Amino acid sequence: GVDPAEQMILEAARLNPQATFKVGFAESLPLPDESADIVVSSLSFHHWEDHQKGIQEMARVLRPEGLLCLADHNMLLSKLWREKVKSRKEIQTFMVEAGLTVRRHQGMGLRFVLITLAQK
Repeated sequence: GVDPAEQMILEAARLNPQATFKVGFAESLPLPDESADIVVSSLSFHHWEDHQKGIQEMARVLRPEGLLCLADHNMLLSKLWREKVKSRKEIQTFMVEAGLTVRRHQGMGLRFVLITLAQK
């Protein structure tokens, strides 16, 4: 797992001592090229500094045929809270530009969360 907050990494390691965790950002993942079968981002996309670079990094670490699951806010009201929420179309564009194929967009929780499944 990767998280920019060292405290979150420490807690994750405490709860899952058999797993590996590293401090890092989506835009510069501390992982080798083509080292992951699955990449999951859950409700953090709107916090990233550079959405396009983060998606490119996820594509970089995915093995061929690997899957990316991106879940994030999809609320118009989020813009009032100054969150950097992106539309389906914007997310689709980021994915395609990173060499990924979007397999599905799915709204959840009264459509307040958008889940995007893409494949390398």
